[in-house]
Amino acid sequence: GIEEGSPGIPQTIHLHAVDVVGDKEIPQDCFHVGTQFGVRIVVDEAFPPVVRKELHSAISKIKRPLLKNLLIAYEPIWAVGTGHTDDPKAIFEMAILIRRDLQKILGQKISDKIPVLYGGSVKASNAKVFLRDSGVDGLLVGGASLDAKQFAKIVKDASEL
Repeated sequence: GIEEGSPGIPQTIHLHAVDVVGDKEIPQDCFHVGTQFGVRIVVDEAFPPVVRKELHSAISKIKRPLLKNLLIAYEPIWAVGTGHTDDPKAIFEMAILIRRDLQKILGQKISDKIPVLYGGSVKASNAKVFLRDSGVDGLLVGGASLDAKQFAKIVKDASEL
């Protein structure tokens, strides 16, 4: 389905099993691809061959001008809202895999400008470790963003690194 974004906020198309975008079927359940104001790809799979395949598939459908607003977030589906998080070492390895594949697909000049984020039960108690030790450029914060104190601590910790 499609969620309408307000001006300046990416419109997001959630792809599940098989969704149709335009006249093309996209058989994937691992990505959310945003359009119009920017592009977000959320990788919710932790199996590298699947990640590679789906990353290539999703990026091939993005118009070149939108690549300047692309961001990739690794958010394992099993970690979303569960309180369980991935290990910083595993996140680091996934970030490297994503960056290497972006370089292969888009070239270094473009891929170096694309931030890789981690999301999946990010909270004030673990955000600093993720930012410091997992090789990501930022965090995709879900439920913790609804708690002002917790979110303020995440922002504070991020600004100190």
